[in-house]
Amino acid sequence: LMTCILGIACQGKVFIGGDSGTFNGWDRDIMAHPKVFRVGHFLIGYSGSMRSLNIIQHHTQVRRRLKRESDEHYIITGLIVAIRQALKEQGGLTISEGRDTIANNAFLVGYHGTLYWCGFEFDVTHYISGIGAVGVGADFAVGALRAQLIPGAPEVDPETMLRFALSVSAEFSAGVAPPFYVESI
Repeated sequence: LMTCILGIACQGKVFIGGDSGTFNGWDRDIMAHPKVFRVGHFLIGYSGSMRSLNIIQHHTQVRRRLKRESDEHYIITGLIVAIRQALKEQGGLTISEGRDTIANNAFLVGYHGTLYWCGFEFDVTHYISGIGAVGVGADFAVGALRAQLIPGAPEVDPETMLRFALSVSAEFSAGVAPPFYVESI
């Protein structure tokens, strides 16, 4: 999880930002493409293996949403099932204690104004705060983002807030590196 993916739900949208560092032991390089991307109507910020990122980004085929289906139900039974299937078909799953996992991977999903956190066992949740992060720089980034939301502070646009918080994360975590990409949905 040598990265930082940070998101916020505000203004009726979801903004997700990510860094560009890739790491192999003590070696670091900079990716030429973002870790934040779209899969159908979903915005995803991914932390983990580049192979899994590639599979999710390019092989995931999400079914159509059913009428009267809640957003959370659609993410769990539509998006997550499609991601698991793509990873299974492409050899991207790890079997741990009889369960499918994407070991040491986690991601954020933006959909219909809500930010969701998805863990390595494909568990899904969202938080009342509307803020979430994954990766080694997550704590620094969440703290820097939250500090900008102090009541009475000047209002700053969400993209600027995310870029600043990611830069703080990069300053204090060796596992985070610019440039930073921010997308919204």
